Amino acid sequence: MNSHPNLKYIDALRGWSILGVILCHAYYLFDNQSFPAIIGNVLKNGSSGVELFFFVSAFTLFLSLDSLAGIEKNPWRNYFIRRLFRIAPMFYLSIFVSLVYFGFGPLQYYDKTITIDHWNIIAHLSFTFGFFPEFINSLVHGGWTVSTEVYFYFLLPFLYLRIKDSTKALQFFYLTLLIRLGFKLVFQPFETEKILHAYSFESILNQLPLFALGIFCYLIVYKKENPSLQSLIPFLFFFFTDLMLQRDVFFGEHIRFGFLFILLVAILHSYHLPLVVNPFMVLLGKVSYSVYFIHVFFLYGIKDYLIFKGFPSGTPLLDTIRLICASAVILLGSFSIAYFTYKWIEEPTRNLGKQWIKKLENKES
Repeated sequence: MNSHPNLKYIDALRGWSILGVILCHAYYLFDNQSFPAIIGNVLKNGSSGVELFFFVSAFTLFLSLDSLAGIEKNPWRNYFIRRLFRIAPMFYLSIFVSLVYFGFGPLQYYDKTITIDHWNIIAHLSFTFGFFPEFINSLVHGGWTVSTEVYFYFLLPFLYLRIKDSTKALQFFYLTLLIRLGFKLVFQPFETEKILHAYSFESILNQLPLFALGIFCYLIVYKKENPSLQSLIPFLFFFFTDLMLQRDVFFGEHIRFGFLFILLVAILHSYHLPLVVNPFMVLLGKVSYSVYFIHVFFLYGIKDYLIFKGFPSGTPLLDTIRLICASAVILLGSFSIAYFTYKWIEEPTRNLGKQWIKKLENKES
């Protein structure tokens, strides 16, 4: 579906998302950093690539469900089969490789020592690890994004059946803001521990507004459905509340990035920008799921084997050059392996899911 000429920008956005994540992680890889302030700020904000993944996911899932509406006899069963074969194979492979690379022993995660035991592994295999702060980023580093994505998968059927226009999408967005605020107020007393502070950000309850904005974007940009003027009143209330209190009560930084994503998608949907949408970024976007898991091992490889330790550093220019070189190694190395995991694992297993759906559909005809 994303091969449609007008939707290549979706894959390109995924490519930019993973590039941002890699640059952000490379930035934090080095202890002695003396980058120019503007470069440091841009690289740190590369972490918003994860939020862009969530945003694009909601957009494309609604698009996919609309395109299959009325065609399949059991659409929700098929939907969950597709999601399982899309998300599980590479994730399970990452679990296996992580166990081989990091082992079963204790590891330091923020301010706690976490033990990789059978309960941790079972939680990952069952996708329930996102409910446990000590598990969410333990076995599969960066695995919190998978748990957040999976939990949204279970919410999606309920949302799709009820959100039929952009006004309802906005209402859902407002609801997610209130849910997020309630979660923050309840969880705040426990955020004295770093691991719990991280968990409060990674939780689906904190990230849900990004998915809501992705749905809203799909309805206003792709389906051209404008919300009612009355539905914008709560938005103004939330905006001016944050402004007067000078705090991110409703619109956290990651949510503000979501507003920029809407603008970006609107532009790319109407105009072809070769600098943003080009063959390499489209291909990088297609293999981005594999790259996300694989780049972690390049990060740890550089750190554990002290690669770039002897690289000239100590000045903004030299540190920037070192960062560029490290980022290039991580990106090109991850991409090279991800291309094959995409061809040999992701595509074949997704095709298996399609074949299973086809057999089930034929039996019911």
